[in-house]
Amino acid sequence: MSAYSASHRSETSAPYYGGNPNVQDAPADRDLHHAIMQRLVTINQEFCANRESIYEDKVKEINQDIRDVCAGNHPIYLDKVKRLSAIRDEAIHKAKLHYEYQLDSAYQQYSEDMRKAEEEYTSEKEELREKLRANIEDRLKRLNEDKDILDITQDFNLDGSSRGNTKRNLRKRGADQAEPAKPSKRKHAATTALNCRLPEDEATDDLALMKKNICRHEASVEFLGEPNSSATVASGSACSVLVEFKPLGPTEGSG
Repeated sequence: MSAYSASHRSETSAPYYGGNPNVQDAPADRDLHHAIMQRLVTINQEFCANRESIYEDKVKEINQDIRDVCAGNHPIYLDKVKRLSAIRDEAIHKAKLHYEYQLDSAYQQYSEDMRKAEEEYTSEKEELREKLRANIEDRLKRLNEDKDILDITQDFNLDGSSRGNTKRNLRKRGADQAEPAKPSKRKHAATTALNCRLPEDEATDDLALMKKNICRHEASVEFLGEPNSSATVASGSACSVLVEFKPLGPTEGSG
């Protein structure tokens, strides 16, 4: 029996009067009080006798809880994990919805950029085609003009050579036949704007120089991207000048 129970019994050994010293307690109340005190004494004695086993049981229970937590089988752990899993699933669902929204927005932006790029490509391609076609047509036009100039120059050279031969044949006839030919020369000079008496080689050199200058002018205009109207006018001026040269034959030039 513990010291607490002995002292408690000594204190309660006197009769209890319910707070009233003039009235004694009934026998039934004394028996109930005695039984309660006896039960408390028994519990105290049992605890003192079994405290080692109770300690060991509690230690085993705590160790088992630790093992269950490490293995992931503890009820409290499983309940908290379940709630965390629900929170995680909700966050994943929101992230998936945000991802799908961003993906759809990016695809729409990509489609719009592709459409604009395709339209710009088509427009620039058509513009480039028109520029190249206009450039080729202009080059073809200038080539035809140059061909016409060369044909006129060649015909003019051939015509000058035939005239030189004719004049040499006329000189052989004598002075009496040469004088009546002067009015025909004046008549021919009146029909032309310019009658330059140049030797055939000098006239050919002048024509080649003018042709070279025209080509340089056209190349500079094409490089600068300016309109080719000036080159066309220059070519036309060259044609008007070229056809007016009348080179002399070697016999007439020497005379």
